[in-house]
Amino acid sequence: MKNILLILLIAIFGVIQNASAQAPENVNYQAIARDTAGNPLANQALTVKLSILKGTALGPITWQETHSVTSNSFGQYRIRLGAGTSTGLGSSLSFSVINWGTSSYFLRTEINPGTGFINMGTDPLSSVPYALFSKSTSALPNGTVNGQVLSWNGTSWVPASICSLLTQYYRDADGDGFGNAAVSAASCFQPSGYVLNSSDCNDNNSSINPSIAEICNTIDDNCDGLVDNGAPTLTDINNCGTCFNVCPVRPNSTVTCVAGLCSFICTSGFANCNSIATDGCEISLLSNPNNCGTCGNVCASVANSTTICSGGVCSIICNAGFGNCDGNNINGCETSITTTTNCGSCGIVCPARANATTTCSGGICSYTCNTGFADCNANSADGCEISLLSNTSNCGACGNVCTVVANASSVCVSGVCTLICNSGFANCNGSFADGCEVVLSSNSSNCNACGTVCPTRSNATTTCTAGVCSFTCLTGFSNCDGNNANGCETSITTITNCGGCGTVCPTRANATTTCSGGICSFNCNSGFADCNGTSSDGCEIALLTNINNCGACGNSCPTVANATSTCVAGVCSFTCNSGFANCNGSNADGCEINLLSNTNNCGACGSVCPTRTNATSVCVSGACSIVCNSGFGNCDGNNTNGCEISLLTDKNNCGTCGHICPGAQVCTAGVCN
Repeated sequence: MKNILLILLIAIFGVIQNASAQAPENVNYQAIARDTAGNPLANQALTVKLSILKGTALGPITWQETHSVTSNSFGQYRIRLGAGTSTGLGSSLSFSVINWGTSSYFLRTEINPGTGFINMGTDPLSSVPYALFSKSTSALPNGTVNGQVLSWNGTSWVPASICSLLTQYYRDADGDGFGNAAVSAASCFQPSGYVLNSSDCNDNNSSINPSIAEICNTIDDNCDGLVDNGAPTLTDINNCGTCFNVCPVRPNSTVTCVAGLCSFICTSGFANCNSIATDGCEISLLSNPNNCGTCGNVCASVANSTTICSGGVCSIICNAGFGNCDGNNINGCETSITTTTNCGSCGIVCPARANATTTCSGGICSYTCNTGFADCNANSADGCEISLLSNTSNCGACGNVCTVVANASSVCVSGVCTLICNSGFANCNGSFADGCEVVLSSNSSNCNACGTVCPTRSNATTTCTAGVCSFTCLTGFSNCDGNNANGCETSITTITNCGGCGTVCPTRANATTTCSGGICSFNCNSGFADCNGTSSDGCEIALLTNINNCGACGNSCPTVANATSTCVAGVCSFTCNSGFANCNGSNADGCEINLLSNTNNCGACGSVCPTRTNATSVCVSGACSIVCNSGFGNCDGNNTNGCEISLLTDKNNCGTCGHICPGAQVCTAGVCN
């Protein structure tokens, strides 16, 4: 980036041209692209983005353009600023309309080697070709002539020749007032971001420059070429006596560095009684009985107690079960506090409780319930208030409730819940949970008494009624002989015992008698049906031949034209009347053809009477014949040749067959003349 800056300043420096000459619209620009390690990016395809910023290095974009270039073997590339592709950003519509005379400008360079744009830095444009300014005005700035070099002084363009010598300024990137000797610019006026001082050794960190005091950090903070020289080490516990010599932490103390030597100060209440530095202030004077309040002050032992040091003062803690009831530490803890008169503490007397024996256990007053009693409400004031031997809510144990069970009363006898069955009920299974579960008046397994089982009967359900065994016949059976021993011996689903003993089903015409569900019925024989619904006449209809019930009750065979309806094998049909036929095969219109007179079906379906000469074909009594046309006759009696004679002109058949005109007469209009 350093090389880019130097080349850029040279490339854009220009001279005044004649105001009438054609102004150029771009500026030559060349630079070397390098990677982050400073190595040239040789023969590399790059996208370069250049931004003209107004006023300051962070000012608004006036113009922005991009260039696609390829660097040479040295990483160098050349472009013309103003001839690139606009990105659309910036206040100027084009490079050519930038008003160079109204402000100072800065150039920001960004390079994309294919992985995204990298900001290479922003630098002031200290001079530009005058033609880019003069093309917008007809007059030269005051005091300027053709051929002069102009320089921006921060507010206006002035001739560079007015200063006798260019001043070298140095880039101050971190703003600490010290410049970078490696990045400089020669100008008549101080560019923004540049200073006269070039002694900064790290221009990217404002905490490093010649005015900074040196500290222990392995960095040359004051740019004198030496690291950590003169850093303070007399009182710094992390750099005591020399850089990075950290004073060790000691227990219960505060670390110090005095005159470059590490030491420590004990925390209040602690002391270094063994005078060894490595374990610090190892003794707590507030709690150590061998060094209580001061090193070496040992607390003496007394009876039934443990000697302690509390707040730097010797004291005693009574052993478990003992108390210092007289308040004298010299004789220690002289009193047992595990008795009912000193329970847990001096003078605590345990109270007497009902139905119980008072005790002191673990320094706490308690009591033990007498046999058969319990403290079920956990209220010590009323002692053991419950008798477990008879209390139905606490029978044998607190909370053991003798529950109300079916058909019985619950009682507690000697601490055991017991049942008293209600009249007519019994606890036959011996279980308390389901109470007196058996109804003796109706239970066939325990009829009137537990274990009395009613006997099983054939085709019957055994029952217990009013404490007496009985039975109920299963559906379809009955005790027809009246003998209970053999149960329900008779099936009442037969035609001789249908629905009851001795009920015989009657015989029906054209049917088979049945008994179903204890009700007499019958099934019609094949081809017959009970169409009138009257059982007395059985299956009165023959479905195979009855035209009013053909194949099924109510199926009446329809009447059709010129025919007689029939029922054959349960299917409706018809027979054509004499002289008629069903020539179209459709039952709907019956026997639609008269064979005696129909010329297309004469005597038989499809028998068509032929056409004859000079005649009209007719069907008479089922036979084809002809009727001669007017003026013609069938004189030979042969129908096949039709009416072969003209009766109007034939002299041998003049007017009628066989009428011969005499002599030389002729037949005209059927008349001899």
